[in-house]
Amino acid sequence: MVQVDEKERIRNAYYVQERSIREIAREMRHSRKTVRNALSDPSPPVYRRVSPVPSPVMGAVKLIIDKWIEEDGSRPRKQRHTAHRMYERLRDEHGFVGAESSVRRYVRGLRKRQSELYVPLCFEPGRDAQADFGEAMVKMDDVDTKVHLFCLQLCSSHRRFVMALPFQKQEAFLEAHVRAFDFFGAVPRRITYDNLTAATTRAIRGDKRREIDSFVGFRSHYLFESHFCNPSEPQEKGQIENLVGYARRNWLVPIPKVQDYDELNAYLLAKCIEEDKHVVHGMRENIGEMFAREKALLVSLPDRPYECFRLHPVRSNKMSIICFESNSYSVPSDYAWQNLFAKAYFNRIEITDAKRVVAIHKRLYGTGGESLSPVHYLEALKRKPGSVEYARPLRNSEFSPVYFRFLERLKESMPDSGARKAFLKVFELSAAYPQEMVAEAMELSLLYGSLDGDAVKNLLVQMNSRTAIASPVALPDGLSGVRVEVRDVRLFDGLLSGVSR
Repeated sequence: MVQVDEKERIRNAYYVQERSIREIAREMRHSRKTVRNALSDPSPPVYRRVSPVPSPVMGAVKLIIDKWIEEDGSRPRKQRHTAHRMYERLRDEHGFVGAESSVRRYVRGLRKRQSELYVPLCFEPGRDAQADFGEAMVKMDDVDTKVHLFCLQLCSSHRRFVMALPFQKQEAFLEAHVRAFDFFGAVPRRITYDNLTAATTRAIRGDKRREIDSFVGFRSHYLFESHFCNPSEPQEKGQIENLVGYARRNWLVPIPKVQDYDELNAYLLAKCIEEDKHVVHGMRENIGEMFAREKALLVSLPDRPYECFRLHPVRSNKMSIICFESNSYSVPSDYAWQNLFAKAYFNRIEITDAKRVVAIHKRLYGTGGESLSPVHYLEALKRKPGSVEYARPLRNSEFSPVYFRFLERLKESMPDSGARKAFLKVFELSAAYPQEMVAEAMELSLLYGSLDGDAVKNLLVQMNSRTAIASPVALPDGLSGVRVEVRDVRLFDGLLSGVSR
């Protein structure tokens, strides 16, 4: 093969020295065809194999591998042959004696030739967004917890929103949209999803889906259009697929330690705001600058946000407890044995009798949990005061230590039955004041040694008034210029000694 420096000498001899091709070929020991090729192409030579390298071992099994790959096209994506599995089958079933690396090399080349081609896309400002869920691990309240990351990104300006949720149920899915729209201050005109069960029930044809009624109502409230990818085609929403991985790698490594979802989502929201300073590859402006222009083209927010909950009929039992998703929640004892409704928000449960809300609880995410409010059992305890020490709502309350210290101090000064009644009289204040404030007043009452109900109520009134904001008092015009002289307080010493100054 003629090297590039030899080509230079041939071309110099022909074009500069004006020597003939025959003469150059004879002197440089090349054929005239080689000389002509050098004159027509001065670039460095590139080796091109004329015939394939013989591979007697792999050649005998290539047709088998080709057939397996063709059959895999109609099988589930996660149950297709890997190169390693192909090597094992060739070895065990076909007596293959070659190396696994040879099989891997052939499969890699074959799949590269069969790989799908993609087209670069661009998006009009104000129109498209993409949404998806991902998963990540965090340490929440010192427990390793798997959280679900809802991600939504505007396709034109690339502005991002990420929120952590305990699950992917519909109420969480819709609530995350509401938070994202509030963060953007507007709504994109079209959002692309994969086949989320929170929005769809089944595919009809192409990108058409049978959508859940509540999702259709939500979409109608915010006036955006939904679009769904083809099954098993995540590349159709590549921006959001990248955001899920980006957030997990850059914001959740190392694994953050948080107290609850509120703290985690405050952290994620701060990261989303920081991203406004980031310049996306190929763009001249940062995300914040591009979004400032795009926002004017988005759909305006409605006058009121959508209420994101699922409504379930429930029935309370003789212990004033309803069961929802294998967890127990209390209702006031007046609502025992009644048919009620549970409004399931992603972070709370509201129990209603169809006219008014009768109880609100923080939502429990596991199974077998209990949320029993002691206030709900006040009337039952007044009828059965002997059960005070054993009442599970009181025992499991976060304020149970102060409750039972208060009860024990009462027992020191009166009979047990009288102490229980006095305790319930004080605890009855929880119906009029927040439970944490009543617990604090009990602590102060124990400190001062005044344990009757009137003393605790007086403390509650003082605690309630100290949070009030005093409004400034306007002075009459005639007093606005009056100034009070500040006297020396040592003059009062003279009064005590009988000496005047």
